[in-house]
Amino acid sequence: YHHQAGFRYKAGTDSLKGHSAYFILENLNGHFNRAEVSYGTSLTNRFSQVSFSRDFYSPLTLWSYGLGYKNAANQTEFIPVRHNGRERIDLKYNTYDAWISRSLALDRVNPGLKPHQRLVVNMGITSKNYFNNTEFINDSIRLFYNENLLLAGIGYSSREYYRDTYIYGFGEYEDVKEGFLVALVGGRDLGSSPFHSYGAINISSAKHFTQLGHFSAALHLGGYIHSKKLHHGVFDLGFSWFGDSYNLGQYKIRHFVYAGYLKGIRRQTGEFISLSGEYGLYGYDNPQVLGTQKAFINLENVCYLPQSLWGFQLGVLAYAGMGLIGDNSTTLLQTNVYQVYGLGFIIKNQYLQMGPVRISFGFYPRVGDVSQPFLKFNPIKSYNLRFRDLQFSRPELPQFR
Repeated sequence: YHHQAGFRYKAGTDSLKGHSAYFILENLNGHFNRAEVSYGTSLTNRFSQVSFSRDFYSPLTLWSYGLGYKNAANQTEFIPVRHNGRERIDLKYNTYDAWISRSLALDRVNPGLKPHQRLVVNMGITSKNYFNNTEFINDSIRLFYNENLLLAGIGYSSREYYRDTYIYGFGEYEDVKEGFLVALVGGRDLGSSPFHSYGAINISSAKHFTQLGHFSAALHLGGYIHSKKLHHGVFDLGFSWFGDSYNLGQYKIRHFVYAGYLKGIRRQTGEFISLSGEYGLYGYDNPQVLGTQKAFINLENVCYLPQSLWGFQLGVLAYAGMGLIGDNSTTLLQTNVYQVYGLGFIIKNQYLQMGPVRISFGFYPRVGDVSQPFLKFNPIKSYNLRFRDLQFSRPELPQFR
């Protein structure tokens, strides 16, 4: 069993200050079931959620399933129809989701195929219900409507693993995924959505090439289909790479690249994304810089030192990033360029059962629309690089984030 618990406190302006906590139980009953409870609160947001799930933890796993519940309350700023200026309303809603997936071995149909090549079929339902929101009487653009989305999917997945070191750790063996995934999702919204039919496609690939490194890419395209056009849609393209580690004297060095492009397709008025968060520029945190499309690239170099003291090992990291964000009426090249440059350390103790600790400083030449340099302590806590899952555990919508 491997369980996790954590608490996080965030300081800053009143709108950003808050705290969150989580507790995760792994491998329940020895069948790789996972249970998670979490909550968070700030001046303008509050949530609590619980989930129980099992993914396709290996290429040969037959079943995947899950249940989830979330209760949230957010303060949202809007422009009332009959008044001047802006007002805030409290959004309160519950979300429920459930899914089940079955993986079928294709080598039983065609002996020329391998056991890790699988056909996956699944179905699920997601429900989002607003309550006590009397302000929505004049919600003519339907930003806050109830959803009862029934989804079904079919996909092909091929996953294999190879072993490498010095990716997330200090010399420990790590399993890295290779393979290919293509999946189709379709469904209907049985709630009050102005659009009812839904379709999406997900294509992902990952491959390691000797002396070139590990490449992975993913394409997600989906949305509601109305009058033969895609509405409320998302086009999401991602790319990541890390080179093979190499020695420079006694030092071990590895390079990382993570890039992405996301665009909203006929989104509702008032829906925006930012460069903040996990899917954006390293450590950037400004909710006022918004748009409907963005592009970013993050670079990172890590040098692992051979010396250790009382079990403590040290790595030196340098990172840089660039991001662009704007709306669909302009090209991204005409927008401001947001940048980050940083230096820091990774510390790991080989005698303690805990992950590496990162300490860094990031410099941001521009934070908002005006060039205003800013120095931030510890802007990132973990690698932005994420391995492609290459598994189709559940049917879901591409996220506009």
